[in-house]
Amino acid sequence: MIAVVMKYPLRPDAEKDELFDRFVSETAGVVHAYQVEGPDGGATITIWESQEARDAYMQSSLKGEVDSALPGLTRDVYTVRRAK
Repeated sequence: MIAVVMKYPLRPDAEKDELFDRFVSETAGVVHAYQVEGPDGGATITIWESQEARDAYMQSSLKGEVDSALPGLTRDVYTVRRAK
């Protein structure tokens, strides 16, 4: 499994919420996805079933929409070593 933490500046609009809803309903290979926010910004934490599933998303038009809607976002990729 692969974990991706996508961090972005906090935005006061509903577009990011709509994109998150589309992401979890339209994207194959997502095991878990969390949208979290704090005083310094927001993040989406995604657990993927495989690197191939994440790679397919990275080539999708939805990924392009997310990048356009959330300028300044960063993505960090991790290998899941243990899970409960």
